[in-house]
Amino acid sequence: MNLLKTIGLFAGLAMLTTSCDYVSVPQQVGGTTGGGQDSGVTRVVLLEDYTGHFCPNCPRGAEAIDSIHTLFGDDVIAISIHAGDFAKPGPEYGLPVNYPPNSFPEDFRTTPGNEWNVYFGLFAYPLGMVNRVPNPTNTNLLNLNSEWATMVSLELAKAPTADLQIAPTYNSGTRTLNVTISGEMLQDTSGTFMIKTVLVEDSIYEWQVDNELTPDYTQYYHNHMLRGAVDFPNSGWGDQVLSGTIAATQSSFTKSYTYVVNNNWDDDHLYIVSFLYDDANKQILQAAKVKLK
Repeated sequence: MNLLKTIGLFAGLAMLTTSCDYVSVPQQVGGTTGGGQDSGVTRVVLLEDYTGHFCPNCPRGAEAIDSIHTLFGDDVIAISIHAGDFAKPGPEYGLPVNYPPNSFPEDFRTTPGNEWNVYFGLFAYPLGMVNRVPNPTNTNLLNLNSEWATMVSLELAKAPTADLQIAPTYNSGTRTLNVTISGEMLQDTSGTFMIKTVLVEDSIYEWQVDNELTPDYTQYYHNHMLRGAVDFPNSGWGDQVLSGTIAATQSSFTKSYTYVVNNNWDDDHLYIVSFLYDDANKQILQAAKVKLK
């Protein structure tokens, strides 16, 4: 069988097998750096890929993300959001008779993902958003995977307007995550600004429909899959951090959360992603990502 190449970057090897606390400080994507902008902050773009394991074109979206990561590295954070009809598990979707029995058993949908899927009006898959800003060439908020790289490039060309940091502590015995999100604006502004903090998982080896294969199904590695929200698990919307007329010099904020990680998720392949957005238009100002442990 012609197997689809492994998608995305593999997460690191398991670090320890005994119970302990992990304090993740290095390898953060986003936030303060030693160079670049005068502010010392790197702009990081969030790419949301709406997908589903029964979507025959969706592997092309995953391949596009691979290419974007090759081009732009850690300046781009991807989240793959399984939502809509294509994301239903086999029994609910209606497993085709030629597919292996009991294949596609998983339900990768999440409450935040379902909410965003409805709010942003997803009508086909794969479609994606880059920082939730409209495409300047056609004003579309939802764009084909062939357009993502150009939009990422345009967003990265903008100066950063905010800083965002993630500081987690994780106990592998109790599977309890304590995480603090902190940040600040880099320029004076006004409005209401929110942060949303989620978990994504790499290297989930499961079924996928692919219209470039014969037969048109396979098992491959799903990466950067949205698993759930750390802050408000039953909502796609985040925590207010700033509101009103905001002076950059007085814009620092901090939020802390405690979250118990699902036993069915591989904590060796989990990442915390947080993003700061404007509540009025949902556009994303800054994003950050750090490994759980």
